[in-house]
Order: sequence, then structure tokens, then C-alpha cells
Amino acid sequence: MANIRTLPGGRGPFRAQRAPIVPSGVLGMMIFVLTEIMLFAGFVSAFTIMRASSPLWPPPGQPRLPAAETAVNTAVLLASGVALVLARRAYNRNAPSARKPLLAAILLGAFFVLAQGREWAQLIAQGLTMRSSGSCASSVNAKAGRKMPMVSTTAPAALPPR
Repeated sequence: MANIRTLPGGRGPFRAQRAPIVPSGVLGMMIFVLTEIMLFAGFVSAFTIMRASSPLWPPPGQPRLPAAETAVNTAVLLASGVALVLARRAYNRNAPSARKPLLAAILLGAFFVLAQGREWAQLIAQGLTMRSSGSCASSVNAKAGRKMPMVSTTAPAALPPR
């Protein structure tokens, strides 16, 4: 009963509003990130089980995945995340100063998406399709293809509206 009060002028009781423990935007982003973590954990687990149960990996006739390009793409993705953090800090100090790091994050994200597209075009040209090797191709497509929507939605959500 401690949080029931009356309005000024003695009109009807109302419940006092509590301040949220976590702001809605932060909670939404936390749920999104945790969901992505669980999704990738499931993909990696499925891939590990498929690879361990296969007598020969990768299946015969399938192209090798370009590990060097994948490493570069991962580094670019991490650099984009760092640039977003720097943009957020700059925005909190002085909004116009966030332009350069935000532009860097957007350009790095665009490079990532273009490099992924190029990598996929090469793999498809070499014969990697959803049906070409069953579980091998589908697990690779599921894991790698999930990154692009994540990249395209992160930059717009990084900075709050003014």
C-alpha cells in the first residue's frame, strides 16, 4: 500500500511509476544479442556433431572454405564493432564528432557485406549449393549467412535519435 498515492486535489488513488531497472532499448538489445549467441551456439554445435560423425571432411567434391578471407572478414566485423563503440562515446561527448567513427563503421560493414557476397559467389561457382553436399553446405550457409542481417541492422541502432 506504500506506493498508492492520491493525485493533487485529492482525486483518486494511482500507483506510482517505478523507474525501469534497465531501459527498454538496452533490454531489447540484450535480448537480441543473447538470442544471436544461442543461435550461433546451436549452429556451431550442429556443425561439430556433423563433422565428428563424418568419416571424411569436407565431403568429396566440395570446395574448401577460404579460411584467410574468413579471417579478414571477421577482423573487419570486429573493427566495425569497435568503430561503433567509439562513435557512441563521441556522440555522448559531442554529437557532430561521432560522424567519422560512425562513417568508418558503416564503411567497414559495407566492406564486410560485399566481401561476403564475393566469397559466396566464388563458393557457388565452385559448386557449393544447399543440395550439393547435404549437411555440409546447409550448415555453412546457415552460419555465415546469418551475419549479414546482423551487420545491416547494427549501425542504425547504434546511436539514439536526437
